[in-house]
Amino acid sequence: VVYYWRVRLQQQTSAKIFSIMESTPATDPSSIHYFELSPYAEVITDKKGFIQEVNRTFTEITGCSREVLVTMNINHFLPQDEEQAGLDHFRAVTTTGKASGVVPISVKGGSRKYWDIQAISLGNERVLAYVSDVTSRVEADAELRRSREMLARTEKIARVGSWEWDAATDTVTWSDEMFRIFRRNPELGAPSYKELDAFFHPDDMMLLKSCVEKAVHEGVPYALEMRAIRSDGEKRLCLAHGQAELDSEGRTIRLVGSFQDFTELRQAKMALQASEERLKEAQRFAQVGSWELNLTTNELSWSDEIFRIFEIDPSQFGASY
Repeated sequence: VVYYWRVRLQQQTSAKIFSIMESTPATDPSSIHYFELSPYAEVITDKKGFIQEVNRTFTEITGCSREVLVTMNINHFLPQDEEQAGLDHFRAVTTTGKASGVVPISVKGGSRKYWDIQAISLGNERVLAYVSDVTSRVEADAELRRSREMLARTEKIARVGSWEWDAATDTVTWSDEMFRIFRRNPELGAPSYKELDAFFHPDDMMLLKSCVEKAVHEGVPYALEMRAIRSDGEKRLCLAHGQAELDSEGRTIRLVGSFQDFTELRQAKMALQASEERLKEAQRFAQVGSWELNLTTNELSWSDEIFRIFEIDPSQFGASY
């Protein structure tokens, strides 16, 4: 909210300056007064980008004196790897009369900055640009995007989705992985809590509702194994976690949690157990046991058949080599 009103104030101030500068000669006292005393960085160039005038704030954000700046072209501030973005911005001013947008900038010392530039053609072959340094905002947005992308990759690899539920409005928010788990089209949005009956086995849904009630009213977290039903009818085994987020007075604001598809893990575990059972049966039938010695710990492990061969109770066995 604070950022919104700050931007609005900047836009209104800039519009006022544009209006004055466009309607008055550069030598007019009122024009010079608004330009020089503006709390925002301002620069005037000709149609080829050569700097004609700057105000105090512009010298501060560039780290250059006025005497140096008026000998430069605005292209001097464009980094080579992204020069085209700045040139396109300036070209838009000269062809349409106005332009606005965030442009990468290289300032004194070679550091990379980002300027939000609003520019207008003043007539008489002049361009006025209002400049705001938004580097912190751009870098914060980039970091947020990287964090979200990393989270999305992690969720996809681990098959773990995340969700939020606003109980007051019944608004559910799903991460991308939640949509993949259920094979639901993201354009449909996340289903509301009231619509979840179609997404789970009836018995599991009854248990979930009970846990959700306790989480909302008592703040009790939950972890449930659930049988999820995809949009194409395929059933998946999933682990659902949920917990309440509370306000300063201890009232539940929302529920948040994770949802993991562990179908393949369960299937692999069951296949391993079945394989072990078949091995035990084969050893029992052939009266052949197997053993394993850990050379690091000197621990000796026996199969069930060796215990039977030696008629030893496994619970009493603590053999080593």
